[in-house]
Amino acid sequence: MTQEQFAKLQARTPTHTNFKVTDLHDLSDRTLLLATECKSSNKVVRHLYLEAERFHQLTYFRTVVRKPYFVNHFKDVRKLAAKQIVRENLVPQCCDLEFCHLLAGFGVKLQFQAYAVISPRQFYALRVGETSKGIYLSEKPYWL
Repeated sequence: MTQEQFAKLQARTPTHTNFKVTDLHDLSDRTLLLATECKSSNKVVRHLYLEAERFHQLTYFRTVVRKPYFVNHFKDVRKLAAKQIVRENLVPQCCDLEFCHLLAGFGVKLQFQAYAVISPRQFYALRVGETSKGIYLSEKPYWL
């Protein structure tokens, strides 16, 4: 591609303002996007996932010495606004390929961290309801 084509690609703005569950072919329960970032001694986790054919997103802090605690969430929605989608500090090995292709096809720019090999899982982080119970993940997540 030429430099001009590349500039146009980078300047592309999202063409969709909402994404529906029915935009996906695979409706199985799974993590769609996972983003992590460090803020002082905490790790902020943003987990967007599909469960029971509905979008759910949970944002929480996690430390090694404390139980995870809830920050924000929305759950049980069939439509997702583009502005609600986390786009930065995405963990590529935990993001769903079909969902990333869908977003990229609509001009949503995603920024990924470096890739690290981990074993595949259905969900890569806590889900809505798990933080209120103060549960730790059964396996230590790769990012702790």
